Amino acid sequence: MGITDSQSRKKCITFFAFLFVLIPSFSLLSQTAHEELLHHQQRFPNEYYLYNKRNKIYQILIENGALQINAQTEEELMILKELATMSTEQTVQYTPLFPLSEIEAYTLVPNRNKYRKVDITDIKDRHKFDQSIFHDDINEKVFDYKELQVGAKRYLKYTTTYLDPKMLNGYFFGYNVATDNILFQVKVDNRVELGYKEFNIIGLPIHLTIDKQKTITIYTWTCDSLAKVNFYANSPSFQSSIPHIEIYIKKYTIDGVETKMLGSVDDLHRYYSTFLRDLNQEVSPSLKAVTDSLIQGKTNEIEKVKAIYYWVKSNIKYVAFEDGYGGYVPRQASDVCDKRYGDCKDMASITHAMLQYAGIQNVYLTWIGTRDIPYTYKELPTGAVDNHMIVTYKTKDSTYFLDATSEHTPFGYPTEFIQGKEAMLHIDSTHFEIVKVPEISSSKSVYDDSVFLSISNDTIVGSGFASLTGYVRNYYLDINYDLAGDEKIKAVKSFLEKGNNKFYLNDYTEINKQDRDKPLQIKYSFLINNYAIQSGNDLFLNLFLEKPMIGSKIENERKADIAYDYKNVYRYTVCLSLPANYKAKYIPNTSFLDNDFYHFKAEFSQVNNTIILHYELELKTLLLKQDQFNIFNQLLVFLKKEYAENISVTKK
Repeated sequence: MGITDSQSRKKCITFFAFLFVLIPSFSLLSQTAHEELLHHQQRFPNEYYLYNKRNKIYQILIENGALQINAQTEEELMILKELATMSTEQTVQYTPLFPLSEIEAYTLVPNRNKYRKVDITDIKDRHKFDQSIFHDDINEKVFDYKELQVGAKRYLKYTTTYLDPKMLNGYFFGYNVATDNILFQVKVDNRVELGYKEFNIIGLPIHLTIDKQKTITIYTWTCDSLAKVNFYANSPSFQSSIPHIEIYIKKYTIDGVETKMLGSVDDLHRYYSTFLRDLNQEVSPSLKAVTDSLIQGKTNEIEKVKAIYYWVKSNIKYVAFEDGYGGYVPRQASDVCDKRYGDCKDMASITHAMLQYAGIQNVYLTWIGTRDIPYTYKELPTGAVDNHMIVTYKTKDSTYFLDATSEHTPFGYPTEFIQGKEAMLHIDSTHFEIVKVPEISSSKSVYDDSVFLSISNDTIVGSGFASLTGYVRNYYLDINYDLAGDEKIKAVKSFLEKGNNKFYLNDYTEINKQDRDKPLQIKYSFLINNYAIQSGNDLFLNLFLEKPMIGSKIENERKADIAYDYKNVYRYTVCLSLPANYKAKYIPNTSFLDNDFYHFKAEFSQVNNTIILHYELELKTLLLKQDQFNIFNQLLVFLKKEYAENISVTKK
């Protein structure tokens, strides 16, 4: 990053973003509407849209003895190509904590060499409905653009007020639409100390100018051009790769009185503590009675903790709330117990209260960010670092992360989406501890499947016994726990399917489905029609009935890391009993591959008239970076070769 100083003490720093602005050149200003369209179509021949103006300007000022914060967003989108369906609807979200004002929208329609302005006057309010959220206070302005066509421009401008100065939004320099010049600006009263953090900007042509004036300081980020950002499946969150800025207020001074805001991890914990100030101050007799009944007769502390933890998982339904400060403040444990539902904070509240009722020491309400959030507390001590709440239980030798929002995750496993993340344990209003959640070893999440086969003409007749532990168990139960009838049969068949598309599941039995502390087991029987290939006196069969990872090809154009939900092991044993009049003719050799990310081994053997294949594939990592894709591609080449190996048997 280059830094220069001018007489006005402006500093330039290279950087990038998500909300942007066009600063038109003199040549574009002189172009006709048709010439402007042709110019952009030539520059972006494969794009349907172009943001040729997108900016955001914050004002953080002290007025009338109080901190006043608002941000103006302005954007202009040009249509470059005809679409089969072109959405005309536009929405702008707001909440009581982030109200909207001064909204303006119109369409600029090409009219010979100029543009004709078509104002949007019918702007309505409606509540935003999100099926994943039980209750929220999110509303939106909604309207339709008129006369959209190739060459037309959609214009939108609105102002958002921030009523809580600790809840400023980040700014992302990346979007799924190509963008010309970009501007992000923050005008700050000199009595306010602004903090900002830049992420993923090294080597990008983003420039920061800081202009310190008599009463305000103006921070201005600009970028000449930004290509469309492509998003890929199974990628880390966009925060992990897209260049962006997070801004926050460290402190401000009014009439000589300094108010601290967010400048350190201590400041963040102090802020979070205000949400817990009145939590569970009184013992709930009904909840205490439930707790006493759960721990009655138990002398082992771990068993008491598990009994309470599992009761919350089974009896409190997870629902999401986003309603003002209700999205941040846990509800009273007694209320959660009475209603039998709550969000992550509410489930943490009731779990923590019940553990305290049971006399369990060293249990802490805990803030944490899921793996979608890449920041540490040290690099970004703001609310942007967290989006989840759990309970942490510590013993002399171990630390347990209790997240009741995942119904089927066993005790001793953190939920898969917080592995490797930092957590803030709330000890009291002035003390906290930062700990790191471990990544769970692949050996703790195993799919172990043994099948026993016989041949009837070209059909495979089989019985199987599968054992699922850890996150593999959790995955299976999450997708079909509440299913019944034909839907359940279809889901189980899909999970167990092997061989070819003529797999038929005869029957199955689930064992230990309700017991989180034991492996989930599935006993089943099946047929695979048209699987054995007859050639003269020989039969050919592929005993690799399941081929994990074989369909996980990485696209050549992919420009994003690959994120896995959890580390795990696929382990298979295939036993084929040969017909009495057949003998083995060809059995493949043992194969082996091992590196820091994957492990594979396949071993064939024969015992009497039974051919046995043991094979396993282990995933050792949660993240595969782009410069490591060659390792995965080598694995795929290896697996394709190994999975294609057939055995052959011949008549005696």
